[in-house]
Amino acid sequence: MANLNFPSASSQKVTGVWGGLQGLLDEGALYLANNTTLGTAIATTTSVVDAGNSGATSAQTRPLAILVNNAPAADANARSIYPVYFNLFIPIGGQIPTSATSWQFGMWLDPIGVASYTSGGSTIVPTQLNPGAAGGRGSQAKLYFGAITAAASSSGAVLVGRRVLSNIIPTVGDEWMLTFGDPTMPTSMLLSAAVRKVTVPCAPVCVPPGYALKFGIWGPSNAAAPSFEFELCYAERSAGL
Repeated sequence: MANLNFPSASSQKVTGVWGGLQGLLDEGALYLANNTTLGTAIATTTSVVDAGNSGATSAQTRPLAILVNNAPAADANARSIYPVYFNLFIPIGGQIPTSATSWQFGMWLDPIGVASYTSGGSTIVPTQLNPGAAGGRGSQAKLYFGAITAAASSSGAVLVGRRVLSNIIPTVGDEWMLTFGDPTMPTSMLLSAAVRKVTVPCAPVCVPPGYALKFGIWGPSNAAAPSFEFELCYAERSAGL
């Protein structure tokens, strides 16, 4: 019997086998990066107090993290990188910021790629979340996290994210989760009298071959370098697929 919801008996219906991220996982396109040593936070920079483009107090020259698509821009088969979520939290034993009551966040996409990174921080090796996928593709990403010194953003850089993360001094256990391509209202869950779990939706972002994505946070008048554990999930796919 023909399906009355379709205009003819020969129509075909196409539906995904899974919702969510399982399709990316199945094809071996999903990756995860996090702290090398669980429970050990990575120190960041004390004096990041603005979003400027030069100097020791700039979130662009002292970013929290840099995600580089290390594939050549001229490679037609190279994959683009799509962040899924970026999670930060201050674990037990981690250093909390001690004075800034306003914590801001920005992301800059820069075509100078790996030249964005100068020195410092920790080099993070991502993990492919489906090691049994055909081809066993390694990630094209280079990822740096921590007390980074970076080149000033180029004239071709664009701001692709801007949020306020907190209006109080963070504390141990606080967690900030940035999601990409999830157009919903931010949420804040109070886990105790002081500890907050905040989810912040951001626009979807694509890091093409040869580009870098800088993650910057800053707190005006901050007096101590915060330290974080983190987790970054992202996908790598060829354009148009």
